[in-house]
Formats: sequence, structure tokens, C-alpha cells
Amino acid sequence: MSLNVWLVTDLKKGEGDDERDINEYSTFPEDNSGLIDGIVMRQAHISDVSPTLVHNIGHWLGLRHTFSKQIEDGEQDCVADTGLLSSTQTSGLKDTMYSCSQKPCFETNARNITNFMSFSSCRGDTTFGGFSIDQKAAIWARVIQFRRTNAEDECQPSSSTTTKSAIQKRSSMQDLVDGKCPDLTAEAERIRNQPVNGATGSLALGPWGWCLPWLVSVMMLAP
Repeated sequence: MSLNVWLVTDLKKGEGDDERDINEYSTFPEDNSGLIDGIVMRQAHISDVSPTLVHNIGHWLGLRHTFSKQIEDGEQDCVADTGLLSSTQTSGLKDTMYSCSQKPCFETNARNITNFMSFSSCRGDTTFGGFSIDQKAAIWARVIQFRRTNAEDECQPSSSTTTKSAIQKRSSMQDLVDGKCPDLTAEAERIRNQPVNGATGSLALGPWGWCLPWLVSVMMLAP
């Protein structure tokens, strides 16, 4: 299993109902994303702290946000579900979702939200746990189903229910492995101009960007 992280000079704005500036995006395991499978981040947003890259790695491993969607007002948009990814842990209320202290779904008292998949200002404080047990279980399930066959020498799943793991997960880094010269200009244009719609699309977006030295494949793409 390998993760591609591309550092770029700029990214086009979101499309459709989400025309905000985009600082990074990530693909999900079930996406048939092929050449762009991985995480794309603006180079200018890289620094010494790590929560946002870990957040996007969480998306790459199959996790959604701790909230369902961003809302302007009204009651919490909390969802209770039997699925590990469908239940929400925090509200999507814009006035509070970036605060460290929030009232979790179905709880009466506020507390610091440290989950990596939230938008909390203190996410990543692993003293209280960066991922829940359910999130860890969901990551494991999706790695087994979708990402374990990225490398040819990894165990091949035998169950017919795991055939989705054969989805193409290739980047131009493979050209280097094969002894070829990748077309970096074409790669840069493809990554920087990937259509992204945060309201309806499958790519995961984020408003911030930091760096963590857990990179398997990194490409610097010039403008």
C-alpha cells in the first residue's frame, strides 16, 4: 500500500455550489480515481504541524467528517446510524464547528473535540485520542477491501466481495519504478485542475494545510 501526496503551487476554485478557495483535497478508497489517487495540498500551506495531513490521510483511508454537513443555524444535524461511517459525532453548525470546545452529538456537556476528522481547532491532540474505535475499525475494513492490493506482492483477497480492491491505483511515480520518465507537465495540469465540487462531489476538501513526515511518494509540481 502506498500513498501519493502532491505539493502544488495553486489549485482552481471549487465548482458548483462550492466556489471557495481550495487548499487541499483527498480521494476516497472506493473512488476509481486512477492517476490522481492520493492527497493534493498547496505547498504554501505546509508547515511543522500535522493535523490537516492526518485528516486527509483519514479521508484517503475511508473516513468522513465527524459532522454530516455544514449548516448555518438550527438544531444539530446529528445522525444516529448503525453504520460506522454514517453516524455523526459533532454538529456541523458553522458558528461552533471550528471551536475546540463543542457539545458532541447526543451529549449534554461540551468538551474539547480532538478527533482528527473534525474541524476543531484542537483536533489532533492525541492525549484524548485522535480517532475513535469505530473509525479505526472502518479504516481497517477499507484497507482490506480497497487498498491492500496496491502492491503486486501483497496478499490478494479471495472473497468475491473484495473485488473492488482491483480499482486502478496508479500515479506517475510508477513510471519511475518502470524506468520511464513521467510527463510531469501533464501530471501537474491534471492534479491542479481536477474538478472539485465540495457540495456534491466525492473528493474530500479542507480549508487548511499542514505537513506530517509520513509520506510514501511525494512529487513537487511546478506551475
